[in-house]
Amino acid sequence: MKWFLEKMRLYSEALSGLDDPTGEHLHNLEARVRCLESEIARLEGLIEALRPRD
Repeated sequence: MKWFLEKMRLYSEALSGLDDPTGEHLHNLEARVRCLESEIARLEGLIEALRPRD
């Protein structure tokens, strides 16, 4: 039982940071997704430019 309670405490601590009433965590995730999407678009353009023409 002690092992189970310790695991649940660790799980609870991990989840405690997800409680974000201001939505800042979600805002940061959205900003990161936008950044990644623009990087993907840039890399796709680079791949297209480097692709040999037939």
